[in-house]
Amino acid sequence: MREATESDYTNILELSVDVFSKTCRFLYSENEIGIWIKAQTFQRFVDYGNQGDYFVLEDGQSKVIAAACISTATRYNFSSSVDHEIYTLFVSSDYILKGIGHYLYNEIEKRLVLKKAKGIGVLSSLYAHPFYKKLGFTQNGTTRSLITNVKCPIMEKVL
Repeated sequence: MREATESDYTNILELSVDVFSKTCRFLYSENEIGIWIKAQTFQRFVDYGNQGDYFVLEDGQSKVIAAACISTATRYNFSSSVDHEIYTLFVSSDYILKGIGHYLYNEIEKRLVLKKAKGIGVLSSLYAHPFYKKLGFTQNGTTRSLITNVKCPIMEKVL
C-alpha cells in the first residue's frame, strides 16, 4: 500500500466506475447506477485527496487494483464516536473476494489507531454492506448519498 498521488486519480476514477457498474448492477436501478457513474469525476477525486488521505494498492505491474480515501471531515450524521470517514474504498472486480479489501482496510485502521482515532464511519453501498459487517462495523440507519441521492446504509465502527 502506498499513498496515492494526483497522477493516480484517473486510474482511481476508472476503477470506481468499473467496480460500481459491475458489482451493484443487481442492487440498484439502471438509473441510480447512471447517476452514480455520472457523479464520478476527476475533480471529485482531487477534492477527496485534498480533504483526506488516499491510498492505493498495485498489482505488481503498476496497475491500481484498489484504492481508499479516509478523512477527518465527516459528511454524514455519524455518532459522536466517529471522527474519521471512509470516502471511498474500491477493489477491482478482478480482485474481489481475494482479501485485497480486507488488507487495505486493515492497513488504514492500523494507521488510525496509531493516530488515536475514536471511530470510523462510511456510507456503504448495498453491495459493500456485508464486507463492512465482517470488519466489525454496525449499521446506524440509512440515508441518501449527498453526491448521487442513492440510498445507502450508514456504517460505523468504534476503534
